[in-house]
Amino acid sequence: MDNRHRNIGLLGAVTILVGFVTSASVFVLPASLSALAGPSMILAFAIAALPALLSCLVAAQISSFFPVSGASYLAITRLTSPLLGFLSMWLLMAGAAIGMALLSIGAANYAATLVDVDRQAIALGLVASIGLLNMFSTKLAVSAQELLVLIFLLAVGVFLWGGAEMLERGNFEPFMPKGLSGVMAAAVLAYFAYTGFLVIIDVGGEVKKPQRNIPLALLISFLTVLGLYFAINAVLIGGIPWQQLATLDAPVQFLAEQTLPAPLVKFIILATVFAAASTVNGILLGYSRDLKVMADEGRLPAFFGRTHWRRAVPGSPVSSAGQRLDESPRAAIASLCLLAGALIVISGEILQYAVFVAFAALLVQIGLGLSLLRANSVAPELYRQAAFKLPRTANTCAAAGLIAVSGFFLVAGALDNPGAALAAGLYLVAGTLYYVGRNGLKGSLASRAVLRGH
Repeated sequence: MDNRHRNIGLLGAVTILVGFVTSASVFVLPASLSALAGPSMILAFAIAALPALLSCLVAAQISSFFPVSGASYLAITRLTSPLLGFLSMWLLMAGAAIGMALLSIGAANYAATLVDVDRQAIALGLVASIGLLNMFSTKLAVSAQELLVLIFLLAVGVFLWGGAEMLERGNFEPFMPKGLSGVMAAAVLAYFAYTGFLVIIDVGGEVKKPQRNIPLALLISFLTVLGLYFAINAVLIGGIPWQQLATLDAPVQFLAEQTLPAPLVKFIILATVFAAASTVNGILLGYSRDLKVMADEGRLPAFFGRTHWRRAVPGSPVSSAGQRLDESPRAAIASLCLLAGALIVISGEILQYAVFVAFAALLVQIGLGLSLLRANSVAPELYRQAAFKLPRTANTCAAAGLIAVSGFFLVAGALDNPGAALAAGLYLVAGTLYYVGRNGLKGSLASRAVLRGH
């Protein structure tokens, strides 16, 4: 993409990542972790951060190989096989729509405590408003992301300030009441609170100086997320006995109500809604680009590749003819929003398929890990030309580690949720049949040695 169309700076990249990764889970996950590990859930978050660091390293290197939008699809397609690239995105798009629906429903449940409005209407309105914003202007969508995340961080600061008054050393003892096995079980669950760092490579074509800003944004956001998780969970454990914490549906809200005035409690609840909204916004900013690239390559109907060219807000890119323009994959965004809206309407039946979101993310992680492992043999020029280079040994270790961790969680998730795993498998079979029917089997399993301008 032309540099004139790169609207995402370092701050925008960081807020896309922080908003996408943290979401609303930071407000609700501690209860489940406390039940598994007690006070040592803090240690579980630290252990879970290690495989998350691997995904950051892989993302940093892949983004330098492919500093373009839709890089997840392109990297897997070019460096492993077109079919694997297609199927990864095929499952990811379903996971994205389900994730948008679940996040919007969760946000609506919190919002309903502030306003007397139908929850389904709130959820549908959230998806529609964020979708329209993204279709209107990528630049405005990124600005909204920055605002949403800054409000979220301010709310976290308010919570930490109020919760610090409740800290009691005795609540941290015994530190490991469920033993090491409890810590590791909690670490497995906590790992999913770190997924999402790879999304930044899918907007690489719109990030200013991507080969510098994407690795830097990954570093800053990783440290920010790690710090947030540690601070929030330390205050929760210090302020609420772990046995009680394990029974709470909204532990952050519970502790805030004990220490803060009502207006600030409502502000924290509102920030929870904004946290969910920032993740929905991040999904649309990232994964709509993969849909567009797939359509541009003929893997999907051309409709999904339609972009919205319009007169833009001041400061947006200018064409050679002097017209102000702002590009947005409008059809792809609309398709994801419509699917998410339909799922919200039947929300009672989609909760059992929430694991789709995890399966999709894990499959993409495996695909990108394989891509990095194969890059040296399939396209060694990518490494030579990359502006950001990790040592080859570090690349190999990060890629192999990400594949191993993702494979473990994929198998564990399938064994724990056989119905959802079967549904995902059938969905992938349908995707394979569609791909072969549309594109033919020839070349589906072989990687492409020629990288046609990425």
